[in-house]
Amino acid sequence: MQAVLIIRVSDPKQEKEGLSLDNQEEALRQYTLGLGFEIAREFRFQESADQKIRKKFDDVIAQMKRHKDWKALIGYRVDRMTRNFRDHVSLDELRLTYDKELHFVYDRLVIGKNTIGREIQDWDTKVYLAKQHLNRLKEDAVVTARYKLERGEWPGKAPYGYRNRKNEQGRSWIFPEAFEAKIVSSILTWYASGACSMLMIRRKLKQNFGVNFSIGKIDHILNNRFYGGQMRYCARLYPHAYEPLVTPDVFDKIEARKTRYNKQPSKLIGLPFPYRATIVCDTCGCAVTAERKQKPSGLAFHYYHCTQYRYKHNAAWLTEQDLTEQFASPLEHLEIPEDALDHIVSSLRSEHRGHYEFTDTLTKRLQVERQRQESRMKAAYDDKLDGIITPEFFEQKRQEILERQKDIDTQLAELEKRTADEYYLTAADLLELASKAGKLFRVAKAEEKRELVKHVFQNCRLKEKRLLWELKKPFDTVLFHATRQTWRPLLDAFRNREVDLGDNSRSSVTELLRRCKASEV
Repeated sequence: MQAVLIIRVSDPKQEKEGLSLDNQEEALRQYTLGLGFEIAREFRFQESADQKIRKKFDDVIAQMKRHKDWKALIGYRVDRMTRNFRDHVSLDELRLTYDKELHFVYDRLVIGKNTIGREIQDWDTKVYLAKQHLNRLKEDAVVTARYKLERGEWPGKAPYGYRNRKNEQGRSWIFPEAFEAKIVSSILTWYASGACSMLMIRRKLKQNFGVNFSIGKIDHILNNRFYGGQMRYCARLYPHAYEPLVTPDVFDKIEARKTRYNKQPSKLIGLPFPYRATIVCDTCGCAVTAERKQKPSGLAFHYYHCTQYRYKHNAAWLTEQDLTEQFASPLEHLEIPEDALDHIVSSLRSEHRGHYEFTDTLTKRLQVERQRQESRMKAAYDDKLDGIITPEFFEQKRQEILERQKDIDTQLAELEKRTADEYYLTAADLLELASKAGKLFRVAKAEEKRELVKHVFQNCRLKEKRLLWELKKPFDTVLFHATRQTWRPLLDAFRNREVDLGDNSRSSVTELLRRCKASEV
């Protein structure tokens, strides 16, 4: 009689710590050869026995049905073949319809077409118990996951940008991976700024980091709020205790942008129109669209006009060059004298260095103090074990030490936030960008023009052929002082943080300034 061996484990952990494939194979071979059977085929695989689709198991069943000379299917235990009733039915079909024998070595159970009575009862009972064991494992996994989630811990593998590692207390924890975290924060910041599409982000990632991400992977990162301090589990959001890569408001901007642009794809997407989707008509509120017109001579021109979607009102057309001139005019008025700019920037950066050195020194002192408290805890525990102090006294000291550690952790978190806050450096780059914006704007490429407009302007409207606009913060403050040539109050306003930097982030401003300078060269 020809027999088939089925050798299965659920996961790699079971292969290492449980009943390995090799151990099963040895036991099955001895059993099969002891009966005088010929081994026709061995199926070795790793696959869960849950209700989900079991491709490898289904392949075994299909081949058993095709080969009439394969008369016996031999497994180590019932739960090595199935833990659900669906597969139970498939195996019963093999023995009843196709006249196959099912052998379970460890369970000492053999059933075939003519088996009745106690063996069938044992077969059904063992399948039921195997299924209940799987249900208990699922329940334990859900309870464990919920317990971890309520404590602010993620119950699975860390997402891209993080790594699972042990912390100082020996607990499993999730830490940012420097290079990948920088990639993730750049993706989120670029998209939240409203100046970069996913395609542009893909190109910038390849240029700046040398990584080739698909649009799908970028979108997955944009939808994962883990990077902003929240973890999604079974459609519910939980706050986590790990270090976020961006602030939560970044994801609010991302979701708002996705909602706003979740429409029929435009035929203009991907074309080099720097002012597309940045201006609305002052008369009817519709979007100002762009069109490319080619003259008989072969020269091509870009024109902008209201879509007149709501109603016709003889909207004016103007060229892209007309808009460039009107955008460049206020940018040129932002210019700060070179000596005033140098003084303001150097003052801000010097202040940032002093602030950083102070917080770095204080952070090191607090870390030493926390380590001292940890040593005190261990020493007290040793005294408790040796009977030097009572358990009650140990518990009292333990609570005191934990409270002190909690205070230290709070101070460290605040210092880390202050250290990571690059307000002064961002302000310095913004001022440098503002002082050169007019000159840079005229020579910038289409993408850089678009990003400059997104960074500097808001509420852009077209009234006939005249562009109406407002400046974002802090460019409105810069323009106010530029028109009055009063630079000392501007420095004081930035130093005292009376100037709101708005949506501008350090990475996006620095990157835009670098690219605009490159275009100028």
